[in-house]
Amino acid sequence: MKLNYFGYHIEKTEDNMSYLYDIRALIRTFCNLDSVTFKNSFQYNNEQIYLFPAAQDIYLFVMTRSNEVIKKINTNDLNVNEIYELLDQGEQLGFASYVYIQNNFLGFASTFLAPKIPALVHLIDEIFRKVDLGHYRFIAQALLHQASKEEVLQLPFLGRTTIEIEKENSMAADILNFVGGNADDVGEVESFEIVIKPKKRKNIQPIVKKFVNSIPDDGLGKLIIKAKDELQDHLTDLYLVGKGAISETINTREENAIYEHIVNKTNNNMHLELKVEEFSNDERFTEATPEDINSFIDVNSWTPYLPNIQ
Repeated sequence: MKLNYFGYHIEKTEDNMSYLYDIRALIRTFCNLDSVTFKNSFQYNNEQIYLFPAAQDIYLFVMTRSNEVIKKINTNDLNVNEIYELLDQGEQLGFASYVYIQNNFLGFASTFLAPKIPALVHLIDEIFRKVDLGHYRFIAQALLHQASKEEVLQLPFLGRTTIEIEKENSMAADILNFVGGNADDVGEVESFEIVIKPKKRKNIQPIVKKFVNSIPDDGLGKLIIKAKDELQDHLTDLYLVGKGAISETINTREENAIYEHIVNKTNNNMHLELKVEEFSNDERFTEATPEDINSFIDVNSWTPYLPNIQ
């Protein structure tokens, strides 16, 4: 499961003013509301969506999947049942993503059928709309990183490397010669992709350095290296050509361990702090606080809206 990071802010649609606003207190208050009717009123693509607190600043973001055919297999007698037949009345099958909300950024991890980041943006926008704050929009943008060759090749551990060579790159001619081809053979070809794959947990720094240093920059479409430094216990995708979303990999399926991994990997990401600082210092953001949103940190501000949800 991939954990991706997004910077977020609030935009006022009336004047296009953009605010850095720590959404955590408002989200906590929303989750603590004692109103089943209100919390059942949010949909995305005709499916129900819910946000449940799971750990400190971590939420389960759940979407029902009423149209999916889900099977349950009994491995003792090899019977197959549709899970929906086993649900009690009022129950629906939900698929969860994990949302780790921090000041100005959030981490988002989801499995195949779980809701994605646009559904979370929609949920927060709908919360605004239902409490007469529809003139605000919640904006989330992926935090991207591009590393330099120099900094990456100095790292002590380099792993799987993906190189995309466009046909204009001079190394493309060497590839063609190797297979006995010529320029006439690549009319419909856009690029060649080379993957250097190490044995499990093996460091392939020497061969990666030779490849990277020998490839001309012109016509180099993509260069991604999994790498780590002395302080990390996991590999991070580093983009030397092209920008990629800052991300981590969560390998465990045990629920409490997922929360722990999300926090630890966020705290130890070598590029995240720098990118969050860069995002937060963007001059388009005003330093003012949108006080009408801020008032909904108080649970009493929600009360007038709860009985009249449309």
